[in-house]
Amino acid sequence: MVKISASMWSADLSNLSKELKKIEKYVDRFHFDVGDGSYIQNFLFFPDLIKKLRAKTKKEFEIHLMIKNPNDFIDMFKKVGADIILFHSDTVKNPEGMIRRIKGKSIKVGIVLKIDQQVSSLKKVIDKVNTIVVMGTKLGVKCKKFNKKSLMKIKKIKEIIEKRNLNNIEIEVDGGVRDYSIPLIVKAGGTMVVGGSIIFNKDYKKACKWLRTI
Repeated sequence: MVKISASMWSADLSNLSKELKKIEKYVDRFHFDVGDGSYIQNFLFFPDLIKKLRAKTKKEFEIHLMIKNPNDFIDMFKKVGADIILFHSDTVKNPEGMIRRIKGKSIKVGIVLKIDQQVSSLKKVIDKVNTIVVMGTKLGVKCKKFNKKSLMKIKKIKEIIEKRNLNNIEIEVDGGVRDYSIPLIVKAGGTMVVGGSIIFNKDYKKACKWLRTI
């Protein structure tokens, strides 16, 4: 059964508290994209806002750092209630050191594989993370079609996980998560999807119920 991480970027940004509460019991965690306007051309979800929302639910908060120098923000997001921090390996000199630092804060850690990155780039860290995120679209864009080349990456990651008996690692897919792509993602080995428009732009109860059947 696929798990659901609800992307708050697709929620009604004028009423995030209400949006969070209405879907809370239908999802596994909440996904917050953090953009600095440099690494991606968007400014998204600053710590004080996440702190306010943290008090509204006990569900896990997943923080996707799409920023330069993420090392500078680990303590900040720890303080506001991050349960999981996702980062990009090209934003740090030492990804393994970054993983150790995040885990040292008692926070789960995930590494994100962009569209133009190969699975081989995960070689040194795949056994050290809780989550591997495969992007299905380019960073910082919305309403784009799922890139089916990502399916092969999911399959390769699943093979590595099974071969090395790392079955506690989530394979999460972010971007292009739609009715047509979710069955393909799950078949390839994805265990969690970041749901945005598929949840917030539709009947969220019906959408989440359908997702649970895949």
